[in-house]
Amino acid sequence: MPLAWVWDRGAREWLGQKRRSIANDPVNLLPVKASLSKGAKGPDEWLPPLGECGYVARFVRVVKSYYLQPTAPELACL
Repeated sequence: MPLAWVWDRGAREWLGQKRRSIANDPVNLLPVKASLSKGAKGPDEWLPPLGECGYVARFVRVVKSYYLQPTAPELACL
């Protein structure tokens, strides 16, 4: 999950420890190559070439765990 995406959906209001927590959450981490190709896009704009379902499942888990606020188009694709 892109940290810029997280920032725009609620993390800008968080204190430092919670920001560090999501940045280092193992559920939220992707291999560097995949992370670079996704940039700051959410799942409505980017999905990995393989393992789409797993990526979306992890994305939803992080959204729920951290009480993030996806946009309506993002929710529709989840």
